Amino acid sequence: MAHYDFNTGVAHIIENCFLPLSYICTANPDSSLMIKVFEPVTGRVELLVTATA
Repeated sequence: MAHYDFNTGVAHIIENCFLPLSYICTANPDSSLMIKVFEPVTGRVELLVTATA
């Protein structure tokens, strides 16, 4: 999976709503997105959305 450039208003919402958590957004082959919100120190996944459009 390639890293998705998520520099949009949606990225701003995710960053602010889930602070102090981190997120990774990747593009799936079908052009949907996978969004993973996690605790940066432990790596514990708090939210995983695997196929959002």
